[in-house]
Amino acid sequence: MLPGPVQEALQQSLVDFEGQGISLLSLSHRSERFDALMHSVQTRLRSLLDLSDEYEILLCGFGASLHFSAIPLNFLNEEGVAIYEMSGYWSDRAADEADHFGRIWRFQAPLNVSDAARQQGMEVREHMLGPELPAYVHYCSNETIDGVSWPTLPDQWYGEFPCPVIADMSSDILTRPIHLDAHAMVYASAQKNLGITGLSVALIRKDMMGHARSQTPRLLNYEILADTHSVPNTAPVFPIYALEQTLIWIEQEGGVLAMHARARQRSDLLYSFIDASELYLNDVPQLIRSQINVPFALRQSGLTDPFLAGAEERGLLQLQGHRSRGGVRASLYNAMPMEGVIRLTEWMREFEQQHG
Repeated sequence: MLPGPVQEALQQSLVDFEGQGISLLSLSHRSERFDALMHSVQTRLRSLLDLSDEYEILLCGFGASLHFSAIPLNFLNEEGVAIYEMSGYWSDRAADEADHFGRIWRFQAPLNVSDAARQQGMEVREHMLGPELPAYVHYCSNETIDGVSWPTLPDQWYGEFPCPVIADMSSDILTRPIHLDAHAMVYASAQKNLGITGLSVALIRKDMMGHARSQTPRLLNYEILADTHSVPNTAPVFPIYALEQTLIWIEQEGGVLAMHARARQRSDLLYSFIDASELYLNDVPQLIRSQINVPFALRQSGLTDPFLAGAEERGLLQLQGHRSRGGVRASLYNAMPMEGVIRLTEWMREFEQQHG
């Protein structure tokens, strides 16, 4: 979902971009105006994320899934090993792709466990690896399909285990404060909280650069992307402008802390309603529930389709669960107003009264 002001800016830009009499779609990616747009995006991102100058900000003309291959090509040599923390669908997909390029250790992510259990898990990892340090640890901070989120991020519990931490934050970047400087790399697709599809953002610590394999494709080599200022070929101008306008909207709305407060309010209302209901069920343990993606099921069989049909009649759209899981899923990205969740719970209450 895009914020209203962003939609309006995009609409106007298609007709007359900044009074120039041309469409944004006609703007050259080699123009001074495009250079200013790139500078604006990178400056605003760095400020909102409180990101130090030790990091490159790359705007990549592909989605997050292609980073699944780019990451091992850039950071994992043929003799090395990487740890993948498995927490759901997308962490599994990332590990599957990395398997093509080197040795991968898959561990069940220690999400809903005590500090002591996390420490025990670390000891298991060190024992299995022996003296060999992993090239990196990869995790997905928020699993959109499973409705699972890391309550304490790995950078806080890996402690003295000295290896780079890489995070897929496609669905929760800019929705909560995160200690990004503890990561070697963070990447995110744009179409959830950063604008529209056709773009991804990669934040990479500069000392990670320069280790890509010789066979790494040019457009997947992070060092080349950095050296060309994210323009190794024709850049996706329209998605980059959408990103800029989204960042401006977040700034005007109060920044990441304001987004986080709204995320908690939205998800707290929906989870409270589900937990008090006899018809709806969310079986994710409370400690690791996502504030961004809330999947739930109806306890009575055969009611999911009527529920979704009634929701659509009321203007509550795209609530069907992922094709791999079914059920219902409410995605509460930054642009979703509280009114959307209120209207959803009103329909849930009405439907339960009809079928409870």
